Amino acid sequence: MSAAARRKLSRLLKQRWAEGKMNPGTKAKPPQAFRRARRMSRAARNKIAAAQRARWAKFRAQQAKSVAA
Repeated sequence: MSAAARRKLSRLLKQRWAEGKMNPGTKAKPPQAFRRARRMSRAARNKIAAAQRARWAKFRAQQAKSVAA
């Protein structure tokens, strides 16, 4: 992580804690950087997994071919 990225993260964390201390009765709203990312759909995950299995099958086939030669 770069020094600039660390500074930015530090600033955001300090801001988050400061907001929580100013309003102790209410939960502080997290900055944009801390919002939860969207999850991948099951279909998308299956598609990626199938592509990876195909890559490994191709790699193993090439390895078997080079060992047999």
